[in-house]
Amino acid sequence: MDFIRSWALTLCLCSLGSALIYFLVPKGSMEKPMRTAISIFLLAAVISPLFKVQGLDLADLQLDEWMVSDNVSEQADAVQNAAEAQFQTIVADSLHKALQSAGYAARKIEVKTERNEQLQVSVSEITLFLDDANLLQKQAISELVHQETGITPKIEKGSTQR
Repeated sequence: MDFIRSWALTLCLCSLGSALIYFLVPKGSMEKPMRTAISIFLLAAVISPLFKVQGLDLADLQLDEWMVSDNVSEQADAVQNAAEAQFQTIVADSLHKALQSAGYAARKIEVKTERNEQLQVSVSEITLFLDDANLLQKQAISELVHQETGITPKIEKGSTQR
C-alpha cells in the first residue's frame, strides 16, 4: 500500500511541477520543446512502477533525488531545481540553433536563471563564449540574442567546447 501511496504522491508532484513549468514558459519557439520535455517527464513518472516490477532502478534515469525524499517540500524543491536546470538547457539549445541558422556559432552558452516569490523562473543573464572568428561579429550576435530573448548577453572570448 505504501508503494501505491508513494506513486500517487509522485504523480501529483510531477503534475504540479509540470503545470508550473508549462505556465512559466513563454509562448513561441520554446513552447513546443518544453511541452515535449514535460510530456517525457510525466511519462517517466507514470511508468515508474514498471521499472520497479522489472527490477530496474530509477537511479539509472537520475530521477531518484525527488522520489527518495520523504519531505514534501524537499521533493517540491528538487522538482523545481530540475525544471529550472532543464529550462536553462532548453534556452541554451534554442540560442545555439538561432545562432547557427544565422551563420554564427558559440563555443558555449551559459544561462543563469532566478526564481521570484511566486516561483516564476526567468532568465537573468546570458553569457556567450565565442571563438576569434565569431568575436568579430560581436554586435550582430548580441543583437540576435537580444531579439530572441529580450536580454543583452555578455560576450566573452572562450575556447571551451559546448
